[in-house]
Amino acid sequence: MGISMFGSRCSDDSHTPPADKYEVVQVLGNPNPSNFEIQKLERVKHFTIMLVRYPDCVNFEGKKILVFKTLALGDISSMSSLDPHFCDSTKHPSPAARFMPTDEGWWYATAFCNSA
Repeated sequence: MGISMFGSRCSDDSHTPPADKYEVVQVLGNPNPSNFEIQKLERVKHFTIMLVRYPDCVNFEGKKILVFKTLALGDISSMSSLDPHFCDSTKHPSPAARFMPTDEGWWYATAFCNSA
């Protein structure tokens, strides 16, 4: 969805700037972190790569390729929320990288993990 100049779209509201300082606009079609389905999963070195589908998201049929550095495979099954946005949160992991949800994007994600 891009980078917001005035605030994060992260679901962790501790990152949201004070309402009196900036206008925060909710973008329709933004992924709902509580409504997701992991369609593919792979561990490469110390990274976890996921193809995740967010039914509420409108671009790329709601699919995103996310790469996490600090997320173990065992932790994934217990997650009730998965926010695809980059943010500095203690409440949920932030992706290290995102790639276009295509076969080529998966290849790039794997190459990224192997090169780090």
